[in-house]
Amino acid sequence: MSDNPFGEPVLAEEGDGLDAILEGAQEELLLEGIDPAQCVLLLTTSAGRKWVPVSEPKPVAEVMRLAELFASGTIEFWVNNHVIAPTELVGPGAEVLIVGVVKSG
Repeated sequence: MSDNPFGEPVLAEEGDGLDAILEGAQEELLLEGIDPAQCVLLLTTSAGRKWVPVSEPKPVAEVMRLAELFASGTIEFWVNNHVIAPTELVGPGAEVLIVGVVKSG
């Protein structure tokens, strides 16, 4: 019997989790004629994910505006395990995690 009150850990199978979700979303984009490599992926804690086609690097705040996402209160932008400012540039292929209250409009 385990000392862990939550039971034994469940290990993810290959293809489970966020990678599988993103892979499915990328396939949907390709079917729509959009190349995911030419998009910025915005992942939010409250409004889901948005793929934003960009041709050149843009400030995170501008990419949010293009995605019709609006922040309420304090939010953080994370890229490559670092917090960045809303004025920092992100280009095609970037993945940005937005932590805080974000609404889609």
